Amino acid sequence: MEVDINIWDDYHEDGYVPEGEVQETYIYVEDVFTLVQEQEALMVLCGYLQHKYDWVEFKMEMRDSRKEYPHMNWEEIGMKPIIRWEIKVKNMTHEVREKIVDAEKGLILGMFKYRIYSES
Repeated sequence: MEVDINIWDDYHEDGYVPEGEVQETYIYVEDVFTLVQEQEALMVLCGYLQHKYDWVEFKMEMRDSRKEYPHMNWEEIGMKPIIRWEIKVKNMTHEVREKIVDAEKGLILGMFKYRIYSES
């Protein structure tokens, strides 16, 4: 199963992280999958990344924008809420993100072939 993976790159530039803050971003599946397939593909990837890039923190999490913005009237604004699995990432610099994209873009783990890229 081929899986398109986006590493969100809209966070502080290397060397410009405000004092006391931590670099944070997230990784998600851009394909249309069921939540179960999405979770499985990201769990496999998360374990791999955590092992290979052990100085970066990777953690699986369900994102539900209905909980983030409970008073939002999604129909009124013509949008759908985001409900998906994500890998939350801490302490990943842009340099490391670029290395991951270059090194892992054709990664095959089990039944998943990952197309990893980064665009925001």
